[in-house]
Amino acid sequence: MRRMTYFVMALALVLGLSQCKKEQPSNQNDSEGVHITLNVGDDNSKVVVTPGFTNSETGETYAKVEFEEGDVIYVGNNSAYCGYLEYHSSSHRFEGNVEPTSEADYLHFYFMGNQGTTAEPTSALSITDQTSKYPVISYAHSTQKYRSGVTAYSAKLQNYCSIVKFTTTNIDADITITGMNNIVAVNFAANNAADGTGINNNPYTVGKDGDGEITLHIVSNTERWAILLPQSQVTTAMAFASGYATKSAFTVPEVTANMYHNTGVAVNLVAGNFFRVSASKVVQFSSGNLQYKSGSGYRFAPNQYDYKGAWNTSDYVDLFGWGKWGAGQDPLTLNNHSWTNDFQGTLDGYSDWYTLTSGEWDYLFNHNTYGQATVNNIHGVIILPLGSSLSISTGHSGWNDNTINASTWKDTYQAAGAVFLPAAGYREEGTTDCYAGENEGNYWSKSGETGSSHDLEFRATGGAYVRKDIMSSYGFSVRLVR
Repeated sequence: MRRMTYFVMALALVLGLSQCKKEQPSNQNDSEGVHITLNVGDDNSKVVVTPGFTNSETGETYAKVEFEEGDVIYVGNNSAYCGYLEYHSSSHRFEGNVEPTSEADYLHFYFMGNQGTTAEPTSALSITDQTSKYPVISYAHSTQKYRSGVTAYSAKLQNYCSIVKFTTTNIDADITITGMNNIVAVNFAANNAADGTGINNNPYTVGKDGDGEITLHIVSNTERWAILLPQSQVTTAMAFASGYATKSAFTVPEVTANMYHNTGVAVNLVAGNFFRVSASKVVQFSSGNLQYKSGSGYRFAPNQYDYKGAWNTSDYVDLFGWGKWGAGQDPLTLNNHSWTNDFQGTLDGYSDWYTLTSGEWDYLFNHNTYGQATVNNIHGVIILPLGSSLSISTGHSGWNDNTINASTWKDTYQAAGAVFLPAAGYREEGTTDCYAGENEGNYWSKSGETGSSHDLEFRATGGAYVRKDIMSSYGFSVRLVR
């Protein structure tokens, strides 16, 4: 693989082809065909952008990327892949046997960040992981058409990507951004234009893989860089890092081939009690379970370990049937609900909070550290936030796995962002009969429909898991997130 200095983005690469010399080592690809030697200069470099170095002749700003032994440039001719050239550090040259078939066409050179394949007519790669090296993607065709017996050609490679600077708050973890194009592929048959226009005929096809995640390369805790593929302005980009959360979506400017964005795209992440509920989404839990009292409205329980576990309508209650409240709808309804969808968005004063989906509950417990616990003599589960330095037992062998008094919980665990879900039991479907001493926790998700919904359940032993097809007239706990 190539070794790259500091910022790595090639704006232009001038490649000269020298006459093949017998003393030059040949590469080990095709034994047939025309042997071409590609001279990239005695300084073993291609020209790339980096602040601080200026070409004395052109005035352009450059940096340097050094090729390494085994780097590969693919070659096309006559709308087909015809071989590749391999770099040899001893001679500072690319060499290889290629098999062009048409003197009516040029030789087309593709640099795929040394990650493509020589086995298929289509070569593709993902540029997601940029923590150590930048996947520079470049193309050019030769300045003259192929001629049999001629081995001296030249080409000026232009990059089909851009380098983009990101400025961040002081973040000491890897940052991943979503919404970006991160897949690049070249179809030699489709992209080798016989008229030599090549770069104008999209020699590379770009697109997303899932959410299009790209991990930024760290220069400092406040400065990151990434290679981005051509794309329109992205106004809903998101970022995440272990132990941090996005404050809001941010905008990435339009990216065109061969550009250099060095002003810095602002990415604001904040540390706190955040929990990952999907590959690109983190949430913050409310300070306690949801409670309701007729005439008083909703509140969060005073402490994370508090619950009522009884249906006394003159007091606050907290074992709700599944549903969503709107104008004139009563949260104290016991029977099957005809409300719409879920708890999201209509609770007075709590419109920015919502209930996790069943898939988010499942992801949460599979990607965050948790364990059974007794906090202030209340049974339940502790979940640790992203990047937490706290240590808990995760054996899931009983409520005594982690026994914590009220002051230690408040001063140590809650202060560090930990969440506690009390095992508040359940209310029998359609009745006021509550079973708060049954040593289990049941928490509604927003997934499901009237009559049959999904919940999260955990007990003294074993892990937490999602259940489906639960009668929505059961009374379960509700813990909101945002």
